Amino acid sequence: MIQVRCKCGFSFEAQDAARGKSIECLQCQSPLVIGAAAAVAPAPAGRTDVEKRVGAKVLVARSTVKLAPIAEALLDFVARVGPPAPRALFWWGPVPLFLLPEGADRLRVCEPDLRLEDARSSPQRDVSSALALTTLQAGLHETTRTNAEDFRLVDALLAYRGTRDERRVFLHRKFPRRRLDDTTTDLGWFLGPDPDYWANLSDREANDERNYALIPIRELYYTRPALVAALGLPMDWVAHGDGNTLTKVYDPADRLAWEFDPSRRVFG
Repeated sequence: MIQVRCKCGFSFEAQDAARGKSIECLQCQSPLVIGAAAAVAPAPAGRTDVEKRVGAKVLVARSTVKLAPIAEALLDFVARVGPPAPRALFWWGPVPLFLLPEGADRLRVCEPDLRLEDARSSPQRDVSSALALTTLQAGLHETTRTNAEDFRLVDALLAYRGTRDERRVFLHRKFPRRRLDDTTTDLGWFLGPDPDYWANLSDREANDERNYALIPIRELYYTRPALVAALGLPMDWVAHGDGNTLTKVYDPADRLAWEFDPSRRVFG
């Protein structure tokens, strides 16, 4: 059997007897020749492909031009981990990544879509979001002089009802982390609504357990990724967010420890 892969990511197996035949991709209708090297789609405007040869393989990562140096660091990390293994998950900070074969000698770094049952069935070939998240995290911890605590997008936090859809929110690390099952940890963070609204909430509403639910962090990553950067902060820290912007971070003594600088934006 011959593995056939289109530049759009669709792949299938063809009989050896079909080698050399021209067909159309069943997903995007691009022309394909069975047995030919896989076509590589060029990076779109504003994006770049960074490459690194590791033995007989070429590792490739796509990102915004601004994040290209971080993409190079990612490829260095993959090379240090060991021989590249196609489709094996590895973690870049809180984000899972995997290597997707492109032809005989190229492996592209992709993000799985954690919203899908088969997360790797729709590979995201642009890893800018993962790189931006770790860049913001690094700057945040350098400024606040804190050590980043490990977490993953499969972990969870407690949220007040409707908060995910509100523009102004706050994050407060109120509780010790606790293991929920073999794969998921409750990080102890609380996601609350507009701080002004929260301060005037009645005791009855604040104490009603029906107003709270555990949500997976991946939901924030796909809607408001900049807020996820704060989740590596220690106990009793508080972060404020406005839309997809992490605006301010306060230490346990309620002192301003970090503030958004629009000149250093990494998301958007």
